[in-house]
Amino acid sequence: MDGKAPDPEQARTAAEFVAGMRRLRSWSGLSYRQLAQRAAAAGRVLPHNTLAAALQRDTLPRKDLLVAFAKACGLPDEEVAAWTAARYRLSEETLRETAGETSGESPGKAAGEFYGATGEKFAGKAAWTRPGDDRKAAGSPLADVPATAGEDHEERRPAASGGFSRRDLLATAAVAGTLGAGIALAVPELLRRARATPRPRPDPTPIVGAQVSVLPHPDVVDTVAFSPHGRVLATGSLDGTVGLWEVATGRRLTVLTGHTHYVGSVVFSPDGRVLATSSFDGTVRLWDMTTMKLLTVLTGHAGPVLVRFSPDGRVLATSGHDAKVRLWDMSGRTLIALLGGHTGLAAITFSPDGHVLATNANDPMVRLWNVARARRTASLPFPEPGKSRVLFGPEGRLMRVDQGPRSVSVWDVAAGKSLTAFDVVASGTIVNDDGATGLADVVTRSLDGTVRVWPVHPGRPLSEPWVAFAGPPGQDKDLQLGRRGDVVAVCGMSGMTEPWKADTRVWLGDIYTKRHLTTLAGHTGRIRALAFSPRRDLVATASVDRTARLWRIRKL
Repeated sequence: MDGKAPDPEQARTAAEFVAGMRRLRSWSGLSYRQLAQRAAAAGRVLPHNTLAAALQRDTLPRKDLLVAFAKACGLPDEEVAAWTAARYRLSEETLRETAGETSGESPGKAAGEFYGATGEKFAGKAAWTRPGDDRKAAGSPLADVPATAGEDHEERRPAASGGFSRRDLLATAAVAGTLGAGIALAVPELLRRARATPRPRPDPTPIVGAQVSVLPHPDVVDTVAFSPHGRVLATGSLDGTVGLWEVATGRRLTVLTGHTHYVGSVVFSPDGRVLATSSFDGTVRLWDMTTMKLLTVLTGHAGPVLVRFSPDGRVLATSGHDAKVRLWDMSGRTLIALLGGHTGLAAITFSPDGHVLATNANDPMVRLWNVARARRTASLPFPEPGKSRVLFGPEGRLMRVDQGPRSVSVWDVAAGKSLTAFDVVASGTIVNDDGATGLADVVTRSLDGTVRVWPVHPGRPLSEPWVAFAGPPGQDKDLQLGRRGDVVAVCGMSGMTEPWKADTRVWLGDIYTKRHLTTLAGHTGRIRALAFSPRRDLVATASVDRTARLWRIRKL
């Protein structure tokens, strides 16, 4: 590997991007088979014949193939991320060009200014996306089965006949006289009519940030969640009720009752068959999503309850103000373990494989538990519980993110050493542990509204972020990441002591394209919760104005 690896940002077309991939392979000095062997050793799939075919085309490769290829070539994580970002940029430009050809107009521009890592100024653009799949699922809308691959990518196309029905053909044939001779005359006649008065086609570019549905409630809406396949939205209200809504139509399916206090969280099981709702009444209720009936009530906690399903859905972990964490077997819905040791409400985090549970509260220790045996395996230092967060990063590594007065640092908890530090004064911090590129990004927000994305480089402090946005200023605002960590949302209010200054908008930024995506405006009260749909085409918001709302965002 002599010299510097090719720069993907120089590519302006898909063909140039693939040509850059060919140069990257030459730079690595490896054959197709050697690259495939390297990828397999890292646990990735990269068939040598598939790679060879992809590098001979002039179209963009799949993201998983690109990531496996770039890492096999020996690129570090930040350069792999640069290749995926360039691929994403080119795919969006292709879609916008297609939208312009279809509508006869150039893509519109959205308001907002933002800046890249080197300080250059970008102009926000409304991105093009294909129309959403609004077809209703067969049977009950709660039959939350995955859509087929064909359904997920299929677009409706106008008929080749210009939109004329069989009745049009027969009517024209009748005018001509006989059926046989009439059809021969009908085809050119219909084509002439189609050219003269073409039937209008639907706009293929849904408005980014458009409000899709307003879901009214009798009281403040405090929490929202999409079902795993995105067809149902669950909302929890301060009146103790849970609403279930059909996403495609905005129709209310049913109202679940039984809680005697505020509903604090609504969480679907990974397969979407069970909904867990928790309340300030100290109970967790499990609901069958097929029948919309109550399965059981889990008791034992006091005050608000945190709820988390294991990745395989076999275990439910609950945490309450009684300083206890309970593990429940979902097959029999029975208590299997009672975990203690903390001094208050404990945060609960499962490892990616579901074998380990990490708990941390206001005491200076983070505890690790073997889920299968319900036994504590380690107690590790957690020095600043109010300003730190524990998470499982790529490859199951347990990390701690500390927000200090002048910097944000990332620690390997088990090894007790600092991985990296970021030179930033942050008012809020979130972490993206998406393993798609093996890159753990820390997202920070400062009081002036600047949102920064930092790549984690073990052992090397950073003074410059990978990307920075000029977001909305203010103190009491929350950060939230999209399903794959490629969109960041900023929402909240500018002053808790002055509710009339509440910021009722949601600002969205696209991390990979380094652009402001859109601002969602329509609520008349402070935002309490936000959720991204699994298909990443919708955002649901909950507000003190007693509504939940669905918003259209681009397909990412």
